[in-house]
Amino acid sequence: MYQFYYEHLKAKYGDRCTLLFTDTDSLCCEIQTDDLHKDTGEHLDLYDTGSFSPTTPSIPRQTTGCCGR
Repeated sequence: MYQFYYEHLKAKYGDRCTLLFTDTDSLCCEIQTDDLHKDTGEHLDLYDTGSFSPTTPSIPRQTTGCCGR
């Protein structure tokens, strides 16, 4: 999670990404962007989108229940 936060989120968003809190296997961040769904869709290999609604814009449900995402 450390690597994901610093090498992906902070690298992409810089000061527009703030870590609010963590849990055992999750991060909660405030991210300032024009379209988070579009941004997530550009890096589907990094996200578990399996629980997203099929109607979520720009995000295919292709990574269902992947550990480490």
